Amino acid sequence: MLENHPHHQRKVRLATIILLTCLVFFSLYLILQPHLRSAVTKPAPTPSPVSSQNIMIFSPSVNGRVSQDFSIRGKARGEKNMVLIRVSQPFTKKILVFEYATTTATQAGVFGDFAHSVHLTGNRTIKPGDDLLVEVFQEDIRNGREVSTVSIPVQFTPSQ
Repeated sequence: MLENHPHHQRKVRLATIILLTCLVFFSLYLILQPHLRSAVTKPAPTPSPVSSQNIMIFSPSVNGRVSQDFSIRGKARGEKNMVLIRVSQPFTKKILVFEYATTTATQAGVFGDFAHSVHLTGNRTIKPGDDLLVEVFQEDIRNGREVSTVSIPVQFTPSQ
């Protein structure tokens, strides 16, 4: 008998509308979540070169696109005339590449050019549009800690 009462029917309809609205918004959130997350976490564009005290990176550019094979170019100075290069997926923290490059500096403490080719070919965990983080840094010879880190967020766009 209560089910046929007009006031009760209005409450049931209102509750149904609210529930359906919540389901629609939750579904949209689940669909758009990866896009929202990357839009929120991407830093503001920074003009090249990106640098620290001892490292300057000319390419790739911040928020630029990289393919399976790309180059990192820059200048660095340090005690070993070497830089370490790490390419990772920022959300999973998975390291895809960990390599080194030597500079053209003729002595320690002087800036020298470097260029290094990165090859992501065959890595099945990277999908088109994935965010990647390119980091170039040095190791402190006294304690082995990372120093002078330059971080460059990029987006993976496979070449055809």
